[in-house]
Amino acid sequence: MSGFTDTLIHDAAERARRQQIKQDKVLRWLRINTWSTSAVLMEVVGLGTRQAIHTTLTSMARQGLVRQAEIRGDFGSSVYIWGITPHGAAIAAPDGESIQAKTFELSKVNPATLAHSIDVQRLQLRAEQADWCWTPAGDEFSRSAAKYADAIAVRPDGQKVAIEVERTVKTVKRYADILVAHLEARKQGKWDWIYYLSPNSTISNRVERAFSEINRAKWRGEGIKITDRHREPFKFFTYFDDWFVNQE
Repeated sequence: MSGFTDTLIHDAAERARRQQIKQDKVLRWLRINTWSTSAVLMEVVGLGTRQAIHTTLTSMARQGLVRQAEIRGDFGSSVYIWGITPHGAAIAAPDGESIQAKTFELSKVNPATLAHSIDVQRLQLRAEQADWCWTPAGDEFSRSAAKYADAIAVRPDGQKVAIEVERTVKTVKRYADILVAHLEARKQGKWDWIYYLSPNSTISNRVERAFSEINRAKWRGEGIKITDRHREPFKFFTYFDDWFVNQE
């Protein structure tokens, strides 16, 4: 009998406290990422079922903290996402910080990159569980060398990593331009390593191979020879490798 009563929380105050903890976790995540899916938020909160996270999110929607939207993903399939409202962003603002933050706008969610964005969030979750500090790429990166990074992460040892989530393989010429931009950013002290993370070994191996085939690139308008020394800061993994373990 005691086991049964232990699993049911009869105390209204305790139920409210637990619900508040779940809401705080969701709002902290969305204040950084603006929007997410219920599947990702289920992992963020640590809930075991979709029904449990749906109950939490619909409660938050009634409070005006988040809102749900439908977006067409790959092959025209519908994906439902949850975004933070201005009210939710203000409530989630830590003490001492401005309540202003980016809030959810459906028009700014690109259906063509939806799967990519969700993968970035899942990788962020994995990194943070391994004590990494993760900053998703935002508008502030769009006019700098950091435009080539999907996120900037700091390993537990303090080393900075530019994260590239690579679902498709680009041309060798395109990777040559990206390589030079990353090396320039590295020279400026923006990061120490560049990790390419791909959904499977076939893509990861092809991306690594493309980098190995870069022989020359343009830097400040002049052609330069690319050697293995230039490629040393670049590491290639699948999503499921132990890339979050310090790699030297």
